[in-house]
Amino acid sequence: MLSNLAYSNTVANTNLSQQNAVANQQAMNELGISIVAKASNTISNLGPLEARSAVDILTNDELAQTIADMKATLQAFAPRQ
Repeated sequence: MLSNLAYSNTVANTNLSQQNAVANQQAMNELGISIVAKASNTISNLGPLEARSAVDILTNDELAQTIADMKATLQAFAPRQ
């Protein structure tokens, strides 16, 4: 009698822990879906200022030249091997 009660308690606890794990997994999946949806919505709904800024950053030769100058300066002061 007592062993049956202990076994049923073990089964009930295992069942509850599995339900808890599934609920946590589902909550994390729903959170991931909402984050992806928010990010894609933000990207697809860029305003004119953000779009122009992105174009300037990606195509501005002055910025590329500054980065190249900084890399050359760092390489000039790097120890020779």
